[in-house]
Amino acid sequence: AIYDGKLYTAWEDDLKIKVMDENLKLLHTITYQLQRRNVTPEDKKNVLHYLKTSPRTKAFFHQMQPILFPEFYPILMKMFVTGGHVYVVTFTVSGAKPNQKNDVLIFDCSGKFLRKVALPIKMSNPVMPYPFTIHNNNLYQVVEDMNQERWTVHITKIK
Repeated sequence: AIYDGKLYTAWEDDLKIKVMDENLKLLHTITYQLQRRNVTPEDKKNVLHYLKTSPRTKAFFHQMQPILFPEFYPILMKMFVTGGHVYVVTFTVSGAKPNQKNDVLIFDCSGKFLRKVALPIKMSNPVMPYPFTIHNNNLYQVVEDMNQERWTVHITKIK
């Protein structure tokens, strides 16, 4: 992400966000210790079902064998820098399905941890969210409503 003339890059294995100037000189690194989410047997089952039945993948599912699953999800799902804040959307969830929410870590641009919030990131399939962004302290997400056969925009205020 680029914000206020600075480049923010993040790595998935560790939560390390490098902040660089326009000459790619490292200014500082934002770090945070976070427990990674386990890939459960139910997660594996859901992914396999999706791959077997999705119009995008079912024709060549047999060519994907063997399917190997990691022990953990990546830490980072997505990162946004807006309004003087760094928002780190993680794969860590709280609550029970279908009302699960993803943990989002909020930092100021200097790297000071401000707070953790739980936001309702809707998934289009077991491994990919519907398109979303964070701007002006709001989560915006476009979600397909299968029953109504239309797309809707969900806006959640980040408190």
